[in-house]
Amino acid sequence: MRRNLARKIPILALAIGLLVSLTPSISSSAQKITPGAACKSVNSKVTFKNKVYTCQKKGKKLVWSKGVTVKSASSNTNPTPAPSPTPQPTSTQPATPENLSSQVCTKENEVVRNSVGEFWCLKSPDGQLRWSQNNISNQPTPTSSPTPLPTSTAKTKSEDEIHGQSCTKENERIRNSINEFRCLRVPTGELRWNEVYRFRNPIPRPSLPPINYVVNQYAPPKMPSAPIQNCKIQENSDQGAKRGDLASGFPFMPRFESYPKTIKMALVPIDFSDLVGEKDFRPRVNSQMQMMSDWFKDVSGGRLTVEWVVSENWIRLPGVSNDYFVEFSGAYPDTENFWKKVLPVVDSNFDLSGVQTVNFILPFNQKIIYESVQSFSFLSEMKKYNSSKTKLFSFALAGEVFEAVHNPYWSYWAHEFGHEIGLAHVGSSRGEVEPMNGLDLMGNQGGPYRELSGWLRFIIGWLDDSQVYCQETNGLTSNEISLVPLSDNKNGIKLVVIPTSSESAIVIDSRRPTKYSCDIPNMPGGVLVYTYDAKLSNQAYFLKAYFPADRQPTIRCEAGVTIPDVFLHTGDSVQVGAYKITVTSSGTFDQITITKN
Repeated sequence: MRRNLARKIPILALAIGLLVSLTPSISSSAQKITPGAACKSVNSKVTFKNKVYTCQKKGKKLVWSKGVTVKSASSNTNPTPAPSPTPQPTSTQPATPENLSSQVCTKENEVVRNSVGEFWCLKSPDGQLRWSQNNISNQPTPTSSPTPLPTSTAKTKSEDEIHGQSCTKENERIRNSINEFRCLRVPTGELRWNEVYRFRNPIPRPSLPPINYVVNQYAPPKMPSAPIQNCKIQENSDQGAKRGDLASGFPFMPRFESYPKTIKMALVPIDFSDLVGEKDFRPRVNSQMQMMSDWFKDVSGGRLTVEWVVSENWIRLPGVSNDYFVEFSGAYPDTENFWKKVLPVVDSNFDLSGVQTVNFILPFNQKIIYESVQSFSFLSEMKKYNSSKTKLFSFALAGEVFEAVHNPYWSYWAHEFGHEIGLAHVGSSRGEVEPMNGLDLMGNQGGPYRELSGWLRFIIGWLDDSQVYCQETNGLTSNEISLVPLSDNKNGIKLVVIPTSSESAIVIDSRRPTKYSCDIPNMPGGVLVYTYDAKLSNQAYFLKAYFPADRQPTIRCEAGVTIPDVFLHTGDSVQVGAYKITVTSSGTFDQITITKN
């Protein structure tokens, strides 16, 4: 779940924080709400599983009480939140209290609740303020009466769901078996628990029908390709080539040209006197390192290789663990302080010669890094503090949220190193979620497909010119093209680009589930049609998917948001401007027809 929180942070901090695809900022460590478990603030109270627990002092320790049972839902006297005015609709669909998504709003970061869930007023990719649904579990949160606590006779969809319940200490966090919650102040001034991260989803995933692929033959296009240069759309944002950090279009970041084709990464475990690393950490990282190496080899077409060196022993840092606390991903000065303290110790205890990137791990069940901490060569701390043995490009450390079973290290490492080599973030890391988040690892490393879009492969140079078909638009009435799936090693066209202006294009590629995708039965593949907008770049939807309007959200990993099957299958078509794209056959290859009105 992503959202924009009203924070006054330095511009540099904002730049880094917006690079990752994670969760909202967190200010304290998670707590177990069980009798006798440690708590932090004497006399603080938490309502959990139909009981109110109080933080009490026992000797020198602060622990939770046995809890007092809430007798009935009617005893909850929380005041009813005042309803906010319903925004005016921008489409032909009626603006009912159940249908606020994408409607225009006026006050950024304003929050309203209705019978469906919670909506935040966020800036959409077109710059307009629009309502975005923010409760990923879609649990009802009524505004007409106080939210009842779960009881043994009236179970909610999740017995330990506490989203929307009252709390007492702002920014306090608690966790149960499904979610993590943060105590936030709602517009009415009340403090209520708000879900900030989902470790698993108690609601069964929708069953997906099998996709019937056929055996078909590759055929050359009916029309010759236009010159490839016609489709190398020049980025016209305030980032990319103008700022020299992250690119959404051409030209790609020049620094990448000087990088070695074999990247040497270090895996370094770090611990503390009060937080000692486990005896054998390798089982939790071995397969993750291999997956990351395989991913870069596959998506680059063998053009980039990742090799690893590993410190077999934990490197003990001075002081105690809390000295290295980082509040949230992109927090400053936390990020710089972390790197400044850690680098000299690691540099003197492990040979970093030839290493370009360091990926750290912490002892399992640590609480000092919740989201993550990372930096890149174009940011100040990497320029100010670097190894005495080599020039490090970047570092990354996956935090507590990546200890969840379905949130692997490898895709986080790959996502962050993707930024280091110049790939922009697809969409907002904390704002409105669109399907492209789940269709590109540079949008959401935890999405169902964990793929790198054909467009990003094109701009970085990971597709040969012969694999990219540039559609001539003058004189076009109809053209037939065969597409090789991005993940296949077969020869042929993998990407079609239709330039629609000097700053935009329609992009078409073919997808299939891979070993990097979530393990979802009957996970669909097919043709993906999307557009590129050269005026947009990092943290904006410069890539936007187009798909039939009747597609409902049905695909998700064990945790996280659900997206629709946006792929075109045999007989499906979409209209984008003057161009209609139709799939005539889906199988060994995807056969498409492009017609122009």
